[in-house]
Amino acid sequence: MTRRIGLWRGPVSFAVFNLSHLGAVAVVVVLWMLAPGPSLVVFLTVSAIHFGRDWNADRALWPRVVDGVALLSLPSLAHQEVVAGLHDTLAPGAGSAIAGAQFWIAPVVLMGMLVGAVLAARRGRPWESVVPILATAGILFASSRAPSFDANLLQIVFTGLIQVVAPATL
Repeated sequence: MTRRIGLWRGPVSFAVFNLSHLGAVAVVVVLWMLAPGPSLVVFLTVSAIHFGRDWNADRALWPRVVDGVALLSLPSLAHQEVVAGLHDTLAPGAGSAIAGAQFWIAPVVLMGMLVGAVLAARRGRPWESVVPILATAGILFASSRAPSFDANLLQIVFTGLIQVVAPATL
């Protein structure tokens, strides 16, 4: 007795499934070759939504998107040239502009993450505020240039987090 699960109902369905995915890959490759800059922007946008959704499934849409954009944009605060170089590898000529946009977006999404953390703590869900704050602090710690910046930033972030979360949990 054979078991039928989803699309895997026989050789024809298997072929259609694989051919449709190969077709999608071909379309992406052609579009990337024709317009690498916009293709990279679309790729980064989809990645941000995906990364934000992975570990925030039970939160509202805006904090998930903000968290995902932050994960991809915050490294550009300290290493904009390196990020631009990586982007130039994928989209020649567009890397600097995209990394520059991420540099300016990063503080905005950082503030969005902090607002989301405060709102979560105020709603009596402090565990929702800890992950974005720790992720932000970790990204900034890993991507910053100056050790004193890291120490000062972490002290500010964790002091603020304790002041916001502790009263909500007591």
